[in-house]
Amino acid sequence: MKRHHLITVHLILSTFFLPFLLMMPLSGVLYLTGLDKGEDPREEVFQVEAQIPESKEEREAFFRNLFKEKGIDFDFEYIRDRETQFTFRPSSRTHYVAHLKEPSTIVFEKVTPRFVTRMMELHMGHGPQLFRSFEILFGIGLIVIAISGIWLSFIVPAYRTKLFLSFCAGAVVFFSLLVL
Repeated sequence: MKRHHLITVHLILSTFFLPFLLMMPLSGVLYLTGLDKGEDPREEVFQVEAQIPESKEEREAFFRNLFKEKGIDFDFEYIRDRETQFTFRPSSRTHYVAHLKEPSTIVFEKVTPRFVTRMMELHMGHGPQLFRSFEILFGIGLIVIAISGIWLSFIVPAYRTKLFLSFCAGAVVFFSLLVL
């Protein structure tokens, strides 16, 4: 591939993925530093007295029927099960959480995530399946962007030493933190 073709591929991928490239570190920094300490608005919607089925398929059908019976037009892709809490995902949009309060009391809350929470949920792969698939494409694109950028820098002799030293420093920091 000629240099100008590689530059074109590098620039097109970089600019196309830039919104996602910015969202990932921004949401990660907000999450890891705890700067976003706000709570997402929640409201209790309804309670039912029922036993939650054991099998995944029966449980999914059970919850879908409950939403339908209550007149709630809500669809979910899958359920995140944590013993007494069931989160209906994707959780990057308005969704529901069911809490098992007693052996047979289930309390349903409607959760409206704030913008920052939506970004964090997408970052962690809790978004719609289509977005999760796009994140895989984004990861591949990011690898291509990094390799093409390194290659473009490496073919310019004046940048080789700086590139090599920078890579070595980054590798040392990465592997030092990895073994901590």
